[in-house]
Amino acid sequence: RSQLAALLEAKGRTDEALEWAQRARELDPLALYGRDIGWILFLSRRYADAIREFHTVLAVQPDESGALWYLGFAMIEHGEAAEAVRVLERSAALSGRNPAVLGVLVRAYARAGQSTEALRILGELTRRREAGYVPAAAFVNAYLGLGDYQRALEWLDRAFDERSKILLGNSVKREDSFS
Repeated sequence: RSQLAALLEAKGRTDEALEWAQRARELDPLALYGRDIGWILFLSRRYADAIREFHTVLAVQPDESGALWYLGFAMIEHGEAAEAVRVLERSAALSGRNPAVLGVLVRAYARAGQSTEALRILGELTRRREAGYVPAAAFVNAYLGLGDYQRALEWLDRAFDERSKILLGNSVKREDSFS
């Protein structure tokens, strides 16, 4: 991954980050920078472009759980929540039910109108948190999906205490804080 692209992404300078990530791919085409490029496109709200980029990565590495996770994010924001559920269920299975993936899966189920499933996965996250560490960011995404913004903010405070990477993505200028 282009470290300069990562720094620019963290500063919310997504156009420049995209340029550097694409340059890195040109210099080392076998390194599969597509996941990074797709994420930068997502942060730029270019959801259709991000989805295409993640599909390109998955054509080469179909079991890349991180690319599936990011694809799920992009699909939700592109209005394809029901399709995102399938993608995120696969990512969850491949990642050993990674809590970060489960948080976004809650978001997808909720946005797809499947609140019973969303609450079931949230319950799984809660039980896992009682037994051990689950990052606060997983709950931020879950509660955002459920539309419970007060709880999402409470978990965002915990994410701040954990110095979570979720806060880096929030440096991008947005019309609203909860999409």
